Amino acid sequence: MENPAKAASRLLLSTGLGLLLVTGLALQRNLLSISTPNYGWLIPLSALIFIYLSMMMNKGKGPLSTLFPDENNMDVVERVSKEIEITKKEDEMGGAWAQLEASLLSSEIGEEEE
Repeated sequence: MENPAKAASRLLLSTGLGLLLVTGLALQRNLLSISTPNYGWLIPLSALIFIYLSMMMNKGKGPLSTLFPDENNMDVVERVSKEIEITKKEDEMGGAWAQLEASLLSSEIGEEEE
């Protein structure tokens, strides 16, 4: 399994480079004009944003670094096992409270019947 941060960084970089290629083709075919700004210039702008985000992801910084953790397989296994342990403890605690409540209710019902 690949590191999520590296995979996201690679995806952002390839998207940015693809958009730069589209920009070059649009300029070559005169679909984008340098003299008149229009909405077509959002393509190279977004390309630069994607490339910038990719570079920030490689450094472990930026707005997307919290969404894509920079951890290897062992870190993922350790984090998931801790989360499973916490969930099991919470389930056991909830089961214990349910048993206690059931025993209290049954004893109250028994007292009311007498």
